[in-house]
Amino acid sequence: MCERSFSKLKLLKTSLRSTTAQENLECLFLMQCERDILNQVDGNHIIDKMCSSSREMNPLLSL
Repeated sequence: MCERSFSKLKLLKTSLRSTTAQENLECLFLMQCERDILNQVDGNHIIDKMCSSSREMNPLLSL
């Protein structure tokens, strides 16, 4: 499991190294490792929650 995760991290780092900050790489790595859980999440529900909780995000996310 760990070896597979590190292999995926290596692929992510290779393709995104020049344009992505370390924090974003960590988020992408976590999303890849937990993709089974992430696939169960309703993205529209998250966007609706963000729109209702942030005046700044509402115009950006409610396109």
